Amino acid sequence: MALASGEGKQYLSFGVLASGYIGKLWKQDEYRFVSTMKREGFEKSEVQNYRNGRRLMEAYLRSGKGFAELKAVIMSPALGKVRRFLVKGGKLPPEEHPLLQFWKLNIDFDLREILPKIEAPILGVWGSKDDGVPPRQALKTFNKKVKNSCSQGVLIQNADHGLYYRKETGPGWAPKEGRLLSRDYTKSIKTWLKKTLVNRACFKK
Repeated sequence: MALASGEGKQYLSFGVLASGYIGKLWKQDEYRFVSTMKREGFEKSEVQNYRNGRRLMEAYLRSGKGFAELKAVIMSPALGKVRRFLVKGGKLPPEEHPLLQFWKLNIDFDLREILPKIEAPILGVWGSKDDGVPPRQALKTFNKKVKNSCSQGVLIQNADHGLYYRKETGPGWAPKEGRLLSRDYTKSIKTWLKKTLVNRACFKK
Protein backbone atom coordinates (compact mmCIF):
# COMPACT_ATOMS: atom_id res chain seq x y z
CA MET A 1 0.00 0.00 0.00
CA ALA A 2 1.19 3.47 -0.83
CA LEU A 3 -0.50 6.69 0.22
CA ALA A 4 0.92 9.80 -1.40
CA SER A 5 -0.48 13.18 -0.49
CA GLY A 6 -0.48 16.89 -1.13
CA GLU A 7 -0.46 18.97 2.02
CA GLY A 8 -1.85 22.43 2.63
CA LYS A 9 -0.73 24.81 5.37
CA GLN A 10 -3.00 23.31 8.00
CA TYR A 11 -4.46 20.14 6.57
CA LEU A 12 -4.10 17.28 4.10
CA SER A 13 -5.28 18.64 0.75
CA PHE A 14 -5.58 15.38 -1.22
CA GLY A 15 -4.40 11.78 -1.25
CA VAL A 16 -3.62 9.01 -3.73
CA LEU A 17 -3.98 5.47 -2.40
CA ALA A 18 -2.28 2.92 -4.65
CA SER A 19 -2.96 -0.81 -4.32
CA GLY A 20 -4.14 -0.47 -0.73
CA TYR A 21 -5.77 -3.33 1.17
CA ILE A 22 -8.97 -1.92 2.65
CA GLY A 23 -9.01 -3.95 5.83
CA LYS A 24 -6.59 -5.15 8.50
CA LEU A 25 -2.93 -4.95 7.52
CA TRP A 26 -2.29 -8.34 9.12
CA LYS A 27 -4.91 -9.93 6.86
CA GLN A 28 -3.40 -8.26 3.80
CA ASP A 29 -0.02 -9.76 4.68
CA GLU A 30 -1.58 -13.22 4.81
CA TYR A 31 -3.50 -12.69 1.56
CA ARG A 32 -0.30 -11.61 -0.22
CA PHE A 33 1.74 -14.59 0.95
CA VAL A 34 -1.00 -17.13 0.24
CA SER A 35 -1.50 -15.72 -3.26
CA THR A 36 2.24 -15.96 -3.90
CA MET A 37 2.43 -19.53 -2.61
CA LYS A 38 -0.48 -20.65 -4.80
CA ARG A 39 1.08 -18.99 -7.83
CA GLU A 40 4.37 -20.76 -7.13
CA GLY A 41 2.69 -24.15 -6.97
CA PHE A 42 2.71 -24.94 -3.23
CA GLU A 43 0.48 -27.81 -2.13
CA LYS A 44 -2.73 -27.11 -0.20
CA SER A 45 -1.23 -28.79 2.86
CA GLU A 46 1.77 -26.46 2.72
CA VAL A 47 -0.48 -23.41 2.49
CA GLN A 48 -2.46 -24.71 5.48
CA ASN A 49 0.76 -25.25 7.45
CA TYR A 50 1.65 -21.62 6.74
CA ARG A 51 -1.75 -20.46 7.99
CA ASN A 52 -1.37 -22.54 11.15
CA GLY A 53 1.98 -20.90 11.76
CA ARG A 54 0.41 -17.46 11.29
CA ARG A 55 -2.21 -18.22 13.94
CA LEU A 56 0.53 -19.02 16.42
CA MET A 57 2.39 -15.88 15.35
CA GLU A 58 -0.71 -13.75 15.91
CA ALA A 59 -1.25 -15.24 19.37
CA TYR A 60 2.36 -14.43 20.28
CA LEU A 61 2.18 -10.89 18.89
CA ARG A 62 -0.98 -10.15 20.89
CA SER A 63 0.13 -11.69 24.17
CA GLY A 64 3.92 -11.44 24.05
CA LYS A 65 3.98 -15.05 25.25
CA GLY A 66 4.74 -18.38 23.60
CA PHE A 67 7.76 -17.43 21.50
CA ALA A 68 9.52 -20.74 22.23
CA GLU A 69 6.46 -22.71 21.03
CA LEU A 70 6.16 -20.48 17.98
CA LYS A 71 9.83 -20.96 17.11
CA ALA A 72 9.55 -24.75 17.45
CA VAL A 73 6.65 -24.83 14.96
CA ILE A 74 8.16 -22.36 12.48
CA MET A 75 11.51 -24.15 12.51
CA SER A 76 9.94 -27.62 12.17
CA PRO A 77 10.60 -29.74 9.05
CA ALA A 78 6.89 -29.45 8.11
CA LEU A 79 7.38 -25.74 7.48
CA GLY A 80 10.88 -26.03 6.04
CA LYS A 81 10.02 -25.37 2.38
CA VAL A 82 7.55 -22.62 3.25
CA ARG A 83 9.98 -20.98 5.68
CA ARG A 84 12.85 -20.97 3.22
CA PHE A 85 10.58 -19.47 0.56
CA LEU A 86 9.03 -16.73 2.69
CA VAL A 87 11.71 -15.79 5.22
CA LYS A 88 15.12 -14.41 4.31
CA GLY A 89 17.72 -16.88 5.57
CA GLY A 90 15.00 -19.41 6.38
CA LYS A 91 14.97 -18.58 10.10
CA LEU A 92 12.49 -16.98 12.47
CA PRO A 93 13.83 -13.56 13.54
CA PRO A 94 14.65 -13.04 17.25
CA GLU A 95 12.02 -11.46 19.49
CA GLU A 96 13.69 -8.05 19.41
CA HIS A 97 13.76 -7.93 15.60
CA PRO A 98 12.20 -4.71 14.17
CA LEU A 99 9.76 -6.71 12.03
CA LEU A 100 8.21 -8.42 15.05
CA GLN A 101 8.12 -5.12 16.93
CA PHE A 102 6.36 -3.53 13.95
CA TRP A 103 3.65 -6.18 13.97
CA LYS A 104 3.15 -5.92 17.72
CA LEU A 105 2.31 -2.25 17.21
CA ASN A 106 0.30 -2.57 13.99
CA ILE A 107 -1.44 -5.94 14.05
CA ASP A 108 -4.85 -4.26 14.38
CA PHE A 109 -4.19 -1.41 11.93
CA ASP A 110 -7.27 -1.23 9.72
CA LEU A 111 -7.67 1.19 6.83
CA ARG A 112 -11.44 0.85 7.08
CA GLU A 113 -11.24 2.80 10.32
CA ILE A 114 -8.94 5.48 8.89
CA LEU A 115 -10.65 6.37 5.61
CA PRO A 116 -13.88 7.80 7.09
CA LYS A 117 -11.79 10.18 9.23
CA ILE A 118 -10.05 11.74 6.21
CA GLU A 119 -11.93 14.81 5.01
CA ALA A 120 -9.67 15.45 2.00
CA PRO A 121 -10.45 13.92 -1.42
CA ILE A 122 -8.66 10.64 -2.14
CA LEU A 123 -8.02 8.80 -5.37
CA GLY A 124 -7.88 5.04 -4.86
CA VAL A 125 -6.23 2.99 -7.62
CA TRP A 126 -5.97 -0.77 -8.07
CA GLY A 127 -4.79 -3.05 -10.85
CA SER A 128 -7.17 -5.72 -12.16
CA LYS A 129 -4.35 -8.31 -12.10
CA ASP A 130 -3.14 -7.50 -8.59
CA ASP A 131 -2.48 -10.62 -6.50
CA GLY A 132 -1.26 -8.69 -3.45
CA VAL A 133 -4.76 -7.47 -2.57
CA PRO A 134 -8.24 -8.42 -3.86
CA PRO A 135 -8.67 -5.38 -6.13
CA ARG A 136 -12.41 -5.44 -6.77
CA GLN A 137 -13.21 -6.01 -3.11
CA ALA A 138 -10.84 -3.20 -2.12
CA LEU A 139 -12.44 -0.84 -4.64
CA LYS A 140 -15.96 -1.63 -3.38
CA THR A 141 -15.01 -1.08 0.28
CA PHE A 142 -13.08 2.10 -0.55
CA ASN A 143 -16.14 3.64 -2.21
CA LYS A 144 -18.22 2.85 0.88
CA LYS A 145 -15.74 4.25 3.39
CA VAL A 146 -14.46 7.52 1.88
CA LYS A 147 -16.09 10.69 3.19
CA ASN A 148 -15.30 13.33 0.57
CA SER A 149 -17.67 13.25 -2.42
CA CYS A 150 -14.76 14.10 -4.73
CA SER A 151 -12.98 10.88 -3.79
CA GLN A 152 -12.87 8.27 -6.52
CA GLY A 153 -11.89 4.63 -6.88
CA VAL A 154 -10.44 3.33 -10.15
CA LEU A 155 -9.70 -0.19 -11.38
CA ILE A 156 -6.87 -0.22 -13.94
CA GLN A 157 -7.27 -3.03 -16.41
CA ASN A 158 -4.25 -5.32 -16.98
CA ALA A 159 -2.18 -3.74 -14.18
CA ASP A 160 -0.40 -5.64 -11.38
CA HIS A 161 0.16 -4.75 -7.70
CA GLY A 162 2.81 -2.22 -8.64
CA LEU A 163 0.43 -0.85 -11.31
CA TYR A 164 2.77 -2.01 -14.06
CA TYR A 165 1.17 -3.16 -17.31
CA ARG A 166 0.82 -6.97 -17.33
CA LYS A 167 -0.05 -8.59 -20.64
CA GLU A 168 0.16 -12.13 -19.24
CA THR A 169 -3.11 -13.91 -18.41
CA GLY A 170 -4.24 -13.95 -14.78
CA PRO A 171 -3.01 -12.13 -11.66
CA GLY A 172 0.66 -11.70 -10.82
CA TRP A 173 3.55 -9.32 -11.40
CA ALA A 174 4.65 -8.06 -14.78
CA PRO A 175 8.10 -9.40 -15.75
CA LYS A 176 10.82 -7.11 -14.37
CA GLU A 177 12.65 -6.76 -17.67
CA GLY A 178 11.21 -3.87 -19.64
CA ARG A 179 8.15 -3.39 -17.48
CA LEU A 180 6.41 -0.03 -17.57
CA LEU A 181 3.78 1.66 -15.47
CA SER A 182 0.33 1.31 -16.93
CA ARG A 183 -0.52 4.34 -19.04
CA ASP A 184 -4.08 4.15 -17.74
CA TYR A 185 -2.73 4.48 -14.19
CA THR A 186 -0.78 7.66 -14.84
CA LYS A 187 -3.66 9.01 -16.94
CA SER A 188 -6.16 8.38 -14.13
CA ILE A 189 -4.04 10.38 -11.68
CA LYS A 190 -3.63 13.31 -14.06
CA THR A 191 -7.33 13.35 -14.95
CA TRP A 192 -8.45 13.18 -11.32
CA LEU A 193 -6.02 15.87 -10.16
CA LYS A 194 -7.05 18.27 -12.93
CA LYS A 195 -10.71 17.77 -12.10
CA THR A 196 -10.35 17.86 -8.32
CA LEU A 197 -7.80 20.58 -7.62
CA VAL A 198 -9.85 23.26 -9.39
CA ASN A 199 -13.06 22.33 -7.58
CA ARG A 200 -13.27 24.38 -4.39
CA ALA A 201 -16.20 22.31 -3.18
CA CYS A 202 -13.80 19.37 -2.75
CA PHE A 203 -11.87 21.24 -0.08
CA LYS A 204 -14.57 22.75 2.10
CA LYS A 205 -13.89 22.12 5.77
